[in-house]
Amino acid sequence: MSAYLPPTRDIRERLDTAQLLSRFHHGERALALACGRFIPFVRRLEEKAELARTAWEAVLAVARMSEPVQTADLHRIWQRWRAAQARA
Repeated sequence: MSAYLPPTRDIRERLDTAQLLSRFHHGERALALACGRFIPFVRRLEEKAELARTAWEAVLAVARMSEPVQTADLHRIWQRWRAAQARA
């Protein structure tokens, strides 16, 4: 009995998707930390609220990206992203 190995293209697409999600994860995390660190130095209350809202949304995005995702879901996400890039 031979083990099934997915085609090389599928493996590359999965790795690309994982790398893309990792970049988004680290970018959103950096955004949340930067907003949080900058809040004490802003004078206007409205600007502080906007920074806090942006940081909160980034934290929610990071939390969502940290959840386990099935490989098939990653593949579908990657395909949608590639299609969107092709249209742009």
